[in-house]
Amino acid sequence: MAVNKNTSFVSVPTPIGLILLSLVQDFNSKRCRIPHFIKEADQSLKIEFLRKFFDDEAYARYAPPHRYIELTLSNKEFLEDITSLLLELEITPSRIYYKNLRGFDTYYFYIKGHEELRKFHKIIGFNHPDKKETLIKIVKNPGRFSYKSGETKERILKLLKEKHYLSVEIAKSLKRRLCTINHFLKILEKEGKIKCIGKKGKFRLYEVKTNVI
Repeated sequence: MAVNKNTSFVSVPTPIGLILLSLVQDFNSKRCRIPHFIKEADQSLKIEFLRKFFDDEAYARYAPPHRYIELTLSNKEFLEDITSLLLELEITPSRIYYKNLRGFDTYYFYIKGHEELRKFHKIIGFNHPDKKETLIKIVKNPGRFSYKSGETKERILKLLKEKHYLSVEIAKSLKRRLCTINHFLKILEKEGKIKCIGKKGKFRLYEVKTNVI
């Protein structure tokens, strides 16, 4: 281990460098992809790869109400490869966004929502001490449970596939305000996925349409 301008680095013998070059054809940060030997490896190696990569490249934020992990790269295809590995582990990141950062094209996604962050902590986690501490704070202090894009509608449909529910019952079950749930119920009604079948007081009763089940 050596240090250059306060940055630690490791030198490897030439034969090891040649072996790495035979396995990874392109080390250019804007063009490289996750090598096939990692994509085709068993789950434990994929997890170890992701842990090391997130240790190096990810940003973990705990500043209530903000709780998330962000991964930003200049290589969109590599980020898509990372997304595929996460989905294999049943961890769902956000869609990939674009931003111009100090004149450079960059792409990024988030891991947000208590359930996805909890799964990341359990399955992958961090070795980096600061990021590890931040993720532990997030998991221990989830605050208001948040859902990723589209998840609220999915959870409403899942409930209504079990039985009929009043709007207020759905709100209580999903821990959301009634006005928020009513908003999504109207969307699902317009999409033809649910229908109102009656009322109880001021609350509407819903069921899933038979073509959705």
